[in-house]
Formats: sequence, C-alpha cells, structure tokens
Amino acid sequence: MKLDELRDLDPNNPGAWPGGVRAAAIALVFVLAVAGGWHFGWSGKMAELERAEAREPELLSQLELKKHRAANLDAYRQQKEQIETELVEMLGRLPSDVAQPSLVEDISLQASEAGLEISSYNTRSPSEREFYAELPVDMRVIGTYQQIGEFVSGVANMDRIVTLHNLTIEPRDGGSQLAMNMTARTYWYLEPED
Repeated sequence: MKLDELRDLDPNNPGAWPGGVRAAAIALVFVLAVAGGWHFGWSGKMAELERAEAREPELLSQLELKKHRAANLDAYRQQKEQIETELVEMLGRLPSDVAQPSLVEDISLQASEAGLEISSYNTRSPSEREFYAELPVDMRVIGTYQQIGEFVSGVANMDRIVTLHNLTIEPRDGGSQLAMNMTARTYWYLEPED
C-alpha cells in the first residue's frame, strides 16, 4: 500500500480499510492501552506488591508470635494472678515502718537461740527504693559451723523479710570456732504518696 492510499482511508469507517492496515491499527491501540495501563496503574501497584512481599516474612513472624501468645494467654493470666497473690503476701510481710528495735531483738534472739556470740553490730542508714526501703545491718557472729547454720535457718524463717548478704566465714581459735561477717538487710513497705 502506498502513502497516498493511507491518506485516503476514512477514519470514520475502519471496516473498509485493507486487512493489513486494520491489523496494524488494532496492534497500535493494544500497545497504547497496555502502555497507558502500565504507566497509570500497574507500575505503582507492582512497587506496592514488592514492598508488601518484602514485609511478608516480618509479618509472618509477628503473626506466629501473636499466635503463641494467644495460645498461652490463659497460662499467662493464671501466672499473673499467682504473682499478684504472692506480691500481696510479700507486701503483707513487709511492715509499714522499720521497727528497728524489734529487728535488733529478733536477730539477737536468733543468734542467742543458735548459741552464737554477736561480736559486732552496726546499723547503717536506710535506703529507699521504688515502693520499699531497706535497712542494712553489718554483723559479726562467732560460733560453730552448726550454730551458724541454725542462725541462718532461723533468720530465713523469721516473720519479717531479712536477707543475708556478703557472707564471709573464717576459722577462729584453732578451727573449733568460726567467725562470720555478714550484712543482714530488712525491708519495709513505703506507703504510696497521693
């Protein structure tokens, strides 16, 4: 087909065009439609799809974690209730004031019941924490291994919470007696400030 024949084609009647021209026109319309669709819609969606595929492993990991948590939710709730009960019990064992004289008496009683001699006793300044305060007491006791064990057991079984720290034990008097240096700490509950 010649160029003059192309000029004579009626754009309002494409059915009268020769077959090759019609096929070329259809191919051109198809290419323009695909290029327009790609430019205006598909390219943005492809980038969005790539971003979503990149996040897929992270989201699957989060999903697995949440499924695990959901499966154990009842156990977590039960554990939380148990911890809250224990906290209330422990707070009940914490007096609302230091009651220092009674602490000295209680520890001295434990030492004397175990048969120990208290060779030194030094109460340090109390320190406050978030909801409790603690009072450290440096002590040195002298006695046999059995007596020291009974003393430590007696302190552990006291009504108030008393913990023993920085324990050092050394022989004394040719090994028949032991001297134990330690810091006993007692705690008390600080009432929340309104």
